[in-house]
Amino acid sequence: MDTIASLTTQEQVEREPLKYQLKTPFQNLSDGEQLKFVKKAKEDCLHVCNVIAPGNGEELFESMMSVQRELFDGAVPDDLVVLMTAYKNAKTRNLRKQILSLYAQRYPMTKLKKIHQPYGSLSTWEIKQARSHAKMHGPGTITENKTKHRVRLDMRKVDHFVEFINRPYFYQDVSYGNKVLTVDNGDRIEMPNVVRILTRSTMIEQYLEYCKEQCHEPLSRSSLFKILEVREASQRKSLQGLDNTAADGAAGFQTIETLVETLEKGGMEKQWCLRICQNLHDAKRYLKTDYRVHCQQHYSTCADHCRKFALSDPVDLELQHPCPHQHQSTCEQCQGLKDVLKEVRLAIEGSSWRPYSCEQREDVLYDFDRAQSDILLWKAHIQDWYAVCSIIENTLEVVKKEHPQITQVNLRSDEAGCYHNNFLLAAVRDAGRRVGIEVARYDFSEPQYGKDICDRILCPMKSSIRRYCNEGHDVVSAKDMRVALSERPVQGTTPSVCAMNETQKPGGTPIHYLYGYTLEVHKIEGFSKYHNFKFEVKGIRAWRAYGGGLGKFIPYREVITEPQGPTGLIVHENFFPLKEARVYKRETNSENEQCNGLFSCSEPGCNMVFKKFSELENHLDVGEHSQVRGNSLIRCMTSSEETGRRNFVLLIRTKKSEACLKQL
Repeated sequence: MDTIASLTTQEQVEREPLKYQLKTPFQNLSDGEQLKFVKKAKEDCLHVCNVIAPGNGEELFESMMSVQRELFDGAVPDDLVVLMTAYKNAKTRNLRKQILSLYAQRYPMTKLKKIHQPYGSLSTWEIKQARSHAKMHGPGTITENKTKHRVRLDMRKVDHFVEFINRPYFYQDVSYGNKVLTVDNGDRIEMPNVVRILTRSTMIEQYLEYCKEQCHEPLSRSSLFKILEVREASQRKSLQGLDNTAADGAAGFQTIETLVETLEKGGMEKQWCLRICQNLHDAKRYLKTDYRVHCQQHYSTCADHCRKFALSDPVDLELQHPCPHQHQSTCEQCQGLKDVLKEVRLAIEGSSWRPYSCEQREDVLYDFDRAQSDILLWKAHIQDWYAVCSIIENTLEVVKKEHPQITQVNLRSDEAGCYHNNFLLAAVRDAGRRVGIEVARYDFSEPQYGKDICDRILCPMKSSIRRYCNEGHDVVSAKDMRVALSERPVQGTTPSVCAMNETQKPGGTPIHYLYGYTLEVHKIEGFSKYHNFKFEVKGIRAWRAYGGGLGKFIPYREVITEPQGPTGLIVHENFFPLKEARVYKRETNSENEQCNGLFSCSEPGCNMVFKKFSELENHLDVGEHSQVRGNSLIRCMTSSEETGRRNFVLLIRTKKSEACLKQL
């Protein structure tokens, strides 16, 4: 105390020496003695306040005494009441900690707990956390929680697995329900729902087998399961595209079911309505699955399964195909569809239900006819053409240069507007002749049939570019895409960077009209209904369905007014050599081997399975789909081409004895 007093001046505080210390409890002293000790303590405290705040010791001392009086009296300031009320109403723990950090330093921990009790009990840990928050970030500061991901997996292996499971083999559209996606610019895209047709364990087994073929070291099985588990919650975009024909056909079934409900409200028996709805469900399921496999290209004694007969035009003789065989058998499922539609129509026209007016009967009948037409159409089943023509001509030039022995090609594409149009069909034949390769045919995929062979190749190419981009490279131009595919090549593919020669395009400079560079055509009547074209000497022969009749002959003079000159595609980057070509190998496995394997065909109704993923790809590209029923494999095979006969053999493999086979 003498040392502290020496730091102050006598003019500020007069100090008496401390003569003795208190030996007994303070509460046992008399009032006079307590006052004496309080006075002495005040004098010494003033010395300390003067040392801490020279010249302002009195103010510091009074402020200290006011705080102590608050603690002694139990009075809580109004601002503290507001903060503690906010603490009580806070919804999250983090928010309560931020509010508590505003006043956690104001009182000792014991006193703070006591005055805070009406607004929520505090623990020592909560007070320490609030004080630490105030010290590190500031009282009441809102902190952002940063998500930290610790990646212990090789991302190249992860991308390899994700690229495999994103292929369209493992997904298919469902026949009901649509999904609406909203993109960043506000556009809404509607697409059918998709389902995964394989279980996780089967997909992983297929992937491990695929890695053996590719000599690739995969991730562990547990990691693969975790990836599929995380990805299971979100469905990827539909890989088979929006099928308008199938969607209209499915909507047709829904319309008829609604009409059946209308008939029930009008007095039809409930049991009849339930039976009709069940038959409609069975027919819809049949069209979605087995009907496609039942159809045969050349030979079938069932009229509904004979493709050329079923797709022949009932009026135009040039688009009819006479079958050399008789259609004597019937299909139970196909006949069931016809019967249920006929039964519904007779019920609408009959007197078993009571419409409230004649107009209602006519409206119901109109809706039925329209829905029936959509169902039967389902059963039967604008872009730049000049850029496509330029690509075709340049591609044929490259093919002719690398393979001079090739003199004829057949082209195939899907039904996109840039392919299926009058201009491209009129120009592609001349483009082939300019490079020395004759374009013999141009066939389009079945309308609304979904993804084609090229789409199955494009899927891994997109994944390869995405993987290259994820590794830290920029892909912002066509040249960058070529670099990505050269660094991460895909089997059987090679890219080229080109630019279209706008001067050769119809609508270019007027001078090109003088030299015949610009194509002028007459529109082919009913062009959209033709899907197969053959280029003959004097004209084009068109079919609605492949091989359906003699075909519609259209002379060139009725199509082409002015031929298209050379497109002159500008090549910036040439194709690089293929890493490995996609070569089709004819299947030599026995039927029993094709029924036992790991990779199953994704075509609805086809039960073929294969031991290697490459065999599955070949089967999907050029193979024939077959169906296994019970212990039998039913499959149609053509006879040898040398004989030219159209006889087919029905092969049946069973576990029965040879004698039973002879009886069959």
